[in-house]
Amino acid sequence: MQQIFTRRTRLAALSQGELESYLNHPKKLAAKLECQLSSKIITAVVERAVRMKIENMNAAPINEHPWYTYWLLVIADSNFGAGLIGFKGVSTGYKQVEIGYGIDPNFGNKGYTTEGAQALIQWAFQDERCSSIVAYHVLNDNLPSIRVLQKLGFQIYERIGDTCSYMIQKKERQAAAI
Repeated sequence: MQQIFTRRTRLAALSQGELESYLNHPKKLAAKLECQLSSKIITAVVERAVRMKIENMNAAPINEHPWYTYWLLVIADSNFGAGLIGFKGVSTGYKQVEIGYGIDPNFGNKGYTTEGAQALIQWAFQDERCSSIVAYHVLNDNLPSIRVLQKLGFQIYERIGDTCSYMIQKKERQAAAI
C-alpha cells in the first residue's frame, strides 16, 4: 500500500479490493487497515464515484492504480479514516488530472483536507506526466471546497452557471512553495 505522511495525516492509496470492502464490508477494511473508518463519507454520490473508480481500475495497469483510486485520509492523532482524496485517472495529453475529495463533516474546517490534498498534489507533480490539476464545476455555494482550493493556490479559469472550475499549474505550485 502506497502511503504519504504529513504533519497531522496519513494518506493511504486504497487497492481495488479495499475500495470494494469500504462499500460492502467497512468493518473488515477497518480491521485490515487498523484504523476506524468514517461511515459519513460514503454517500450515494460517493458510492457511485467509488464504483466508477473500481471499474476504471479494472481497465488500468496496476502501477497506475494510485491515479485512479481514492486515498484514505487518516487523522494521525486519532487514527481515524475521515476522508477520501483522489484523482480521476492518469494525466491526459494535456498533462492534466482532476482532483476530488470529501471529509466526514465532524472533521471539516480543521485543515485536514487541505493538508492531505496538498501532499497528494505534491506527489502528482513529481510525475512528469502531470503539469496541472483541475477541479471542475465546483458549485459556487460549496464554500468548504472553495476554501480548500483557494488555500492550495488554485485559480478560477472558467465560470459556467452556478459553478466555477479551478486549476493549479506545477510552476505556480512551485512558486507558491518558495
